[in-house]
Amino acid sequence: MHDEKDHSMQQLRHRNCASIRPESVSASNHSPNEADGSKATGRASRVRGLIESSTCLQADEDLAFLRRPEMCGIRLQLDYWKTEESLQRHAIGHTIVVYGSTRIPAPATARRRVRLAQRMLREQPDRTEGQHALRAAMHQLERSRYYEVARELGLRSSQGLRMVK
Repeated sequence: MHDEKDHSMQQLRHRNCASIRPESVSASNHSPNEADGSKATGRASRVRGLIESSTCLQADEDLAFLRRPEMCGIRLQLDYWKTEESLQRHAIGHTIVVYGSTRIPAPATARRRVRLAQRMLREQPDRTEGQHALRAAMHQLERSRYYEVARELGLRSSQGLRMVK
C-alpha cells in the first residue's frame, strides 16, 4: 500500500506543468514558412525552459525555496513533526528536550584556557590578541558553571525517569 501511495504522489508531483509539453509547440503546428518555424522553435525552447525550471517543482522538492528565510517557521514545524511522528511510531510517551551549547566548556577546560591566555599576555603584553584571548577565556570560565548544572539536570532527569517506570 505504501508503494501505491508513493507512486500516486510521483504522478501528481509535476501536475502544474504536466499539460505543458514542448512537442505541443512544434514547427509542424504552424505554417511551413521559415519565420514561423523559427518562432515555433523558439517557443518550444521557452516551454522546455519553463518545464525544467524550479517553478514546476513541488514546494517540498524545491530546496532553494525551502531554505529561504521566510520558510524558517515551516522548517521548524517539519523538524518538530518528524520527531513527533517517530516518537509516536515507537510508542514513546514522554520526553525531555534540553537545548544547550557546545561552546560552553567544562570548568577544568575553561580554567586551562585562562592560564594559557594569562601566559600569552605575560609573554607579549603589548599584543591585543592576548588581551582579547584573556577576556574570552574569562567569559568562558564564568559560563562554565552551567556545564555542571546541565550535567546535574541530566542525571536527575534520568533518575526521575527510572522511578516513573
